[in-house]
Amino acid sequence: MSNTKPINILIVDDNKNNLFSLRHLIKEYIDANVLLAESGMAALGILLDKKVDLIILDVQMPHMDGFETAKAIRARKKNQHIPIVFLTAAYSSKEFQ
Repeated sequence: MSNTKPINILIVDDNKNNLFSLRHLIKEYIDANVLLAESGMAALGILLDKKVDLIILDVQMPHMDGFETAKAIRARKKNQHIPIVFLTAAYSSKEFQ
């Protein structure tokens, strides 16, 4: 039995199917507490209350995209150390621009 505590992973995506799939994929392979946010604003709210070890962040979201969300996250000193993994469904360079 391990004495390590599970890590806290925040997944931010406006697509509920993506949240569901990523959560289950992570839980299958990693001892982690998975927190879910459907928007950048919701993610910022979670980060006010919770300690997060990793953020998986969708790039393409309405209102506040992933880059804007990451900038807002990094603006808070207590969040500057948290690794952010960007995720997108874009499959061509034209779509991503």
